[in-house]
Amino acid sequence: MEKIVVDARMIYHSGIGVYLRSIIERLMNIGKFKILLLVYRQNIGIYGTKVEYVLVKSEIYSLRELFEIPFKIPRCNVFWTPHFNSPVFPTKAKRRLTTIHDVYHLAHLKKFSFLERMVILCRFYFSFWNSDEIITVSKFSREEILRFYNRPHKIRTIANGYHLSDSNGNANFDFFNKDYILFVGNVKPHKNLKNLIKAFNRLVDYPRGNFKKIYLIIVGKKDGFYSSDAFKKEELDRRIRFTGVVTDEELCSIYRNAKVFVFPSTYEGFGLPVLEAFESRTPVIASNVASIPEVAGDGALYFDPLDSEDIFLKLKMVLSSSELQKDLVKRGLNVLKEFSWESSFNKHLDVFLKK
Repeated sequence: MEKIVVDARMIYHSGIGVYLRSIIERLMNIGKFKILLLVYRQNIGIYGTKVEYVLVKSEIYSLRELFEIPFKIPRCNVFWTPHFNSPVFPTKAKRRLTTIHDVYHLAHLKKFSFLERMVILCRFYFSFWNSDEIITVSKFSREEILRFYNRPHKIRTIANGYHLSDSNGNANFDFFNKDYILFVGNVKPHKNLKNLIKAFNRLVDYPRGNFKKIYLIIVGKKDGFYSSDAFKKEELDRRIRFTGVVTDEELCSIYRNAKVFVFPSTYEGFGLPVLEAFESRTPVIASNVASIPEVAGDGALYFDPLDSEDIFLKLKMVLSSSELQKDLVKRGLNVLKEFSWESSFNKHLDVFLKK
């Protein structure tokens, strides 16, 4: 039986964590591999005895992981890294696979300090050159990778799937009985919350339409929020809510109760929340850049993410028309037919088995 070792330290992160769990759980179920996960102490035993565990202590991107991770990897057929922090030093794996979701750090290198730039260049360089094959999640990301690493024969494009909890759970947020606009994601600058909040402020101040009582719900932690100056007055401050970390069941309920989901990012390798909103039958408006149109297809209404007035106009358009809302929901469900974790997993399996 072939052995696959997976760096699973990010298994409960947003985005990459969903991706990791979706692939690992299907790997376990087919019974073709002996699976070993590199995990932190608190995650030992998460899958019972279906897999083996190796304890690691080093943080993602840390200097310590450069020395710890390669020596924690036993002899195996495949070592899979789900991020661009592939080991710098040699390992005992016969083949090394790396998933690179996007190259935001390389594409925006000037935004980082000199030391950060050196670390970014080093980590991407070794991820590119030490990997026998690179998996990426969209045509957009593939083209971006090729700008920096022109080895098309080593890059396999495999789209993500989607899945939300089938249960509404016991979520009981106080905003459920109110109309709200939804954003799901972290608060990094490229997520473009600043322009979304400008558009929200514009919407609430709009003299026509019943928008005075609408809320903006931001699923994620407020820590690191960079645009507090976008809060123009106390009334708005009270109606922009950060939920903090939520469970899968709570997230499902939050999506389903939203009037509209907004995805304003200026750079995305894929954009999994768009598919989650489609599945939740929530109308979607989204940026017209990066991989987002590739993933959302004709299921979303698009805007220029750098133009807060355009975001406002699209919000107003959707919130003012129940017919448009129904049409977007219908189109979003049609787009979902093109994506599934089963299809994504089968293509990953081909890579693991070198087909």
